[in-house]
Amino acid sequence: MKNIIHVDDDDSFLWMVKEIINNLDFTGAIHSYENPEEALELMKEHDTEWDLLITDYDMPQMNGVTFAREAKKFSDAPIILFSGSKIIFDEVCKELFDFSIPKFNTPGLYTKLKELLN
Repeated sequence: MKNIIHVDDDDSFLWMVKEIINNLDFTGAIHSYENPEEALELMKEHDTEWDLLITDYDMPQMNGVTFAREAKKFSDAPIILFSGSKIIFDEVCKELFDFSIPKFNTPGLYTKLKELLN
């Protein structure tokens, strides 16, 4: 069974990404969180193999870079940075994120998810 964690403080994007993934006939579990700390707690407490992590950048509790750094302690799953923020994709980001997709590039996200989940 495949497992995905998606973190975004905007619940409309949590819903949209879940719909995109479900339209790909994904049969695994999608764990959606508005709070990245809750997602990290899940990763810490459960010895689950994660297949994909998706994170926003700009969130009140912690940013996507901090989330990715912490998540890498528990998983080597690919991480997609899916954000509406303009981010300088520097060397730190290149080390942490496997892919960066602008939030309003839904076709780009669909294509990348299809590639990673099939």
